[in-house]
Amino acid sequence: MSAIARDNDYKERCNYCYNKFEKEKLKRCSRCRFVKYCSRDCQKAAWPTHKRGCSDRFQKTLAVNKTAAQVNRDITTWLDFWRNSVTYWALIAMDLANSPRDKLATHCFFIELDYRPNQPTKAQIFQLSDAAVLTREEFAKYMRDSDTDEELVQEWLKDQRGPNTVHVCICHVAGTARFLWFDCPNLHESREDPETSKALAEGWRDVMAYSLDTGKGAIGMNGLMDLVG
Repeated sequence: MSAIARDNDYKERCNYCYNKFEKEKLKRCSRCRFVKYCSRDCQKAAWPTHKRGCSDRFQKTLAVNKTAAQVNRDITTWLDFWRNSVTYWALIAMDLANSPRDKLATHCFFIELDYRPNQPTKAQIFQLSDAAVLTREEFAKYMRDSDTDEELVQEWLKDQRGPNTVHVCICHVAGTARFLWFDCPNLHESREDPETSKALAEGWRDVMAYSLDTGKGAIGMNGLMDLVG
């Protein structure tokens, strides 16, 4: 199950298509200075779901709310450490070998985090509150229940990236959210072994909670099997 490389090369990838480019060919969003795109086409395609975190209102909130601003910065730091691990947990949770071929197009990997500053390492500043594989309709309901503007919910629902892209929705209980997409062109390896896929899918949440709590980093596939077996 090695659909995505283990190297920590996301800083060299477009935040929409997730293709890899030389760093100088990626341009940052001029407003938030956080995400990077390889082209204006990718930037335009990403805008419907990116604009919530890039909006003037959100940026103004961060400017006056120091706590929210610190949480937002800490999520960025936390993602620097856990991004690739989250991608693997998402693929494992999807149980692709025992699921319809279009599951990545109809479902997303949902993570809800609790903030706990002043931990020994930056990798431990968020604790797992909840995590699940949700249908897109279920996550849309979660956004509505969280008082998300209906316009943003509809734009998110329209952002379809096909059956080979993992969609990760990371939410903090105070309302901050990040959406991540990972292109997975070689998913055949994740569909080859139904028995292993099922075993991993039954144990990923405990492994993820333990890793985030201890800050021990990514656990390899053999380690996952040891923990769930």
